[in-house]
Amino acid sequence: MNVKKSTYLLMIILFSAAAVLPVSADLEIGDAQVFYTLDYGGLLVKVEGPAIAWPGDEINITVRVQASAKIHIDFVNLNVSSLEMNREEVPLLGTVSFLNNVDLNPEAINQTSYEVEVPNDALPGLIYGMIWYSWHIKGSVPDPHVMLPKAFPATFIENKPYIELKEDFDDLNSSYRNLQNSYTSLDANYTDLQERFQQLESAQIGESNATGLMYLFLITTGIFVATTLILMIRRPKAATW
Repeated sequence: MNVKKSTYLLMIILFSAAAVLPVSADLEIGDAQVFYTLDYGGLLVKVEGPAIAWPGDEINITVRVQASAKIHIDFVNLNVSSLEMNREEVPLLGTVSFLNNVDLNPEAINQTSYEVEVPNDALPGLIYGMIWYSWHIKGSVPDPHVMLPKAFPATFIENKPYIELKEDFDDLNSSYRNLQNSYTSLDANYTDLQERFQQLESAQIGESNATGLMYLFLITTGIFVATTLILMIRRPKAATW
């Protein structure tokens, strides 16, 4: 009983730690990954499946057993679980027992796949499994082997709400950058137009000043001519003796 509780506690710790770790950017939906492998006592056991899945997906967990000697398998047991949002354990695949009392010849391979449905309310993070089996190499001297229940991390369940929010954020961020670039371009155009307007205004002021000076010159010239004429008219006649 204590072993079972310790194993379950290990599952929770493993799941919680993995849930906060980022998934490798190299992994994509549909990529296969080996979750568990052990080559011991003439028997190679592998468990594999998709590296990443979405809530609501159906995935296949495959167990491959290969003998390198003449082996008798007593049993191979497997189960797969996840956590719900309320952090309660959800068995995705109840304990299944296969290869019961089966003889395998050297190089013989047995492969069994199980379809597992990921709940829509599955907590983002790792699906985890547990495997245990018993076998012995057939011969004159019994060589029994027992693999006690071994927990392993399996498929990573994507955080769908987070991914969707991140996509929305990326779209908004891209729109913001585009608007910022447009604003920078408009601001540069506004500054250029403002400088041109100031140059035009200065040119108009210069032209107005030139026109004013011309008028002042004409007026002054007119006054000078008028004054000259008046003085010529009023100039006293020369005295005669």
